[in-house]
Amino acid sequence: GVWTIQKIVTPEFEIRLVKIDANGQISRQIGGYEASLLAVDANDGSLWLSLANEDHVVRLNPAGVETVRVPDLGNPYAIAVDPRDSSLWLADGHSRRIIKLNHHGEQLATKHTPGFFSDSPQQIAINPSDGSLWHGGGANHSRHRRVGIASNYCAGYIRQQENQQLGIPRAVAARFDERLQRLCGYGTYNGLLGHI
Repeated sequence: GVWTIQKIVTPEFEIRLVKIDANGQISRQIGGYEASLLAVDANDGSLWLSLANEDHVVRLNPAGVETVRVPDLGNPYAIAVDPRDSSLWLADGHSRRIIKLNHHGEQLATKHTPGFFSDSPQQIAINPSDGSLWHGGGANHSRHRRVGIASNYCAGYIRQQENQQLGIPRAVAARFDERLQRLCGYGTYNGLLGHI
């Protein structure tokens, strides 16, 4: 199954951990944790959570019982479990460091990523075959261009951040199919709020 963080808009603004089975049905729910990140230990099904607005990570066993709580970890931007030894890696963006904890929450390693905010580790991934850690989000100190894609979505009734009509010559946009023209802002949303 797949675990996800479900934010429910209620007067109390409830956050639940929800497990969805292979048939798309909710098979499990756990409340009481304001999690912002989660990672599953493939070895035993335990969950590691980064708690929103706190500097803690917690580990829940497969029954949903908290077995480990580790404070003073800054503000994790990403967490990942190494399937080889059940250790947790986390990217602390505020302190610009990567931290490795064993499955008991004891700190095994820390790697600082010096520089300004742009050098902060933003995402991490573990190669399960050799345990190597990849992180992204640092500054480009090479002499080569770094190519990247920033993908986002803007609701149809909200003006996009970049004015595509200025960035794409009209002669080029005229050759786009109708759907692509509409995605670039050439049209209206539900008959209202057109920008062209």
